[in-house]
Amino acid sequence: MIASRTLIKTVTLIIFLAWVMGRGTTPAFADIVEFGEINSLHGTIVSFEKGVLVFSTENVTRIRIPADTIKSISTDGAITIKMKDDSIVRGTLTTLEDGQVAVITGADGDLFHLDWSQVKIINEPPDSWTGDIALGGNSRSGNSNSTTLNLSLKAQRQWGRDRFSFYFRFNFEDDEGEVTDNDAFTSIKYDHFFTGRDIFAGLSLEGVKDEFKDIELQSIVGLGLGNRFWNDEEKKLELQVGVAYFIDDRIEGVDSKFISGRISLILAYTFLTHLTIENSLLFYPSLENFEEYKIRNELSLISRLSTGWSVKLTYIWDQNSLSEEVPGVEDVDNRFIFAVQYSF
Repeated sequence: MIASRTLIKTVTLIIFLAWVMGRGTTPAFADIVEFGEINSLHGTIVSFEKGVLVFSTENVTRIRIPADTIKSISTDGAITIKMKDDSIVRGTLTTLEDGQVAVITGADGDLFHLDWSQVKIINEPPDSWTGDIALGGNSRSGNSNSTTLNLSLKAQRQWGRDRFSFYFRFNFEDDEGEVTDNDAFTSIKYDHFFTGRDIFAGLSLEGVKDEFKDIELQSIVGLGLGNRFWNDEEKKLELQVGVAYFIDDRIEGVDSKFISGRISLILAYTFLTHLTIENSLLFYPSLENFEEYKIRNELSLISRLSTGWSVKLTYIWDQNSLSEEVPGVEDVDNRFIFAVQYSF
């Protein structure tokens, strides 16, 4: 009890002193920007988006400055810049003698020459999530009774040089009271991008549950290196190569644990302004016998209807020859899914 009271008093005193010091001092604005003909501001860079720098001073919280009017700029502290290819540059801004804006990225004074036209955002909020939710299915009653449900959820967050991705898919089908499909796939992935590059290291965890393929739970831990070749509003392409560790828990078959290779390929391309093709490939070749492998490919055609909403046609091809053979279980599964999707 005495320790708790002492802690509360100490925290209260620190907050009070910080408040007094904050009121008794004038904020030190260290960022400087010169633009237009004779304009010069001392303040803080707030953000940058769509070719406009947002700057704040002691008296004005938001001043919008078009990037093509900036003559000189410098910062005292480091800022985080995301380029249009989603690469991350972190450092302090400076203006060279020839008028070129550069980022000092390291203690050794390494320079990254900045092109404002290639800047996507500065000081991006760390809690920006993107993703989509897709729902499909049908229900029929009368001469026959059946229910089909397909649900998928994808979410991604990137901050600094780190990225977290989550994907979940669930499929269910009931025909005349008999369950004929009940499976789920989950993927959790963490990637770390190296400074100023599109090369990244990734750690992944995937889970598969499918009673009709005799899979109680298949856990796959993957580790590898990858490269991001394209990453803009029109196209995306990533390739990652590494190894994977399988823990295969079967309902009736033989449980097993083994190591395989792991190749991941992600491709997306937008054309005609409203149509997008997405493809996600996971390939696990055996390290002992290259004729044995597991492959999962998910190909989607997405047509945007309005802001946030679209329709989605997906084809999933799943083949597995790595695990022990189970009587009555086919190696290959094919599935077509039509769904409505909302993106956030």
